[in-house]
Parts: sequence; C-alpha cells; structure tokens
Amino acid sequence: MFSMKQLMDDLLKIMETEKIPKAVFIGQSMGGNLAQDIAYYYPKKVFGLVLIDCTNNTAKLSRTENLMLSFTKSMFTLYPWKTLIKQSADACGLRQEVKKYVAECFFKVGKEALIDILIEVTKCLHEDATYKIKVPFLYSDDTLWFG
Repeated sequence: MFSMKQLMDDLLKIMETEKIPKAVFIGQSMGGNLAQDIAYYYPKKVFGLVLIDCTNNTAKLSRTENLMLSFTKSMFTLYPWKTLIKQSADACGLRQEVKKYVAECFFKVGKEALIDILIEVTKCLHEDATYKIKVPFLYSDDTLWFG
C-alpha cells in the first residue's frame, strides 16, 4: 500500500546508498508535498527546494477545509470513475498529451488505489504556524502562500 512516509523513507535510503548527504529537492504537486516534508522532518538533508503547484503542508486549515477532508474518501468513492480520472488528470498538466498520459496511468492504477494515494497526500498537512522553510526555495503557482 502506498504511503507518503514510505516514499520519504525510500528517498532517504537512496540518498544514503548513493552517499548523498544533502540535496536540492524539486517537486511538483505530490512531489512538492514530499519535498516539504523532507525539509520539515530532515532539514539537514536539504540544500534547497523547488516547489511547483503544491499545497503548503504547514498552513492552517479552516474548519470547512478540515470538514471537507474528513469526507474526501467517501466523496471520491461515490464519484464516477471516469469523471475522477478526467478531473484529476486535468489538474496535472496543461498540455493535452500530458493529461492523456496521466489519465491512462490513473486508469491502470484503479479507482481504489488512486483514492488511497489521493487521501495519503492529505496526511502531509500538519499545521505549524511557527515553521518557516530554512533553506533557499522557489515556489511556482498561481498563488503565493509562503510568508
């Protein structure tokens, strides 16, 4: 079963095996959430970050956002599969060939596994009002959320 913690552990193990003490982490979407968590939990492993179209892991969520998160799995389970694939793929790129490729990958993964992956990413969200990224970083998105 997919987990963000396992993904982070695997990445850290690769760094150890390859004798890479520190790195610049570049992540888009879920990869950006992973990069933020490595910087949060293992700051000595990070030279810098490039974050593209990802959520701020440590931002405060509103009551409405927390409530919506609590219903997300049920909502996705009831969601029509083809609609879930299309909307998820549309969120992953601008070019039609990228969206098509992502949709094919999501279809191969299957609905239950895709929902598990989407829910797992929400586990990166851990409010910490005092946290500031301590390394140089670049963030690219329509909104700026790092203070």
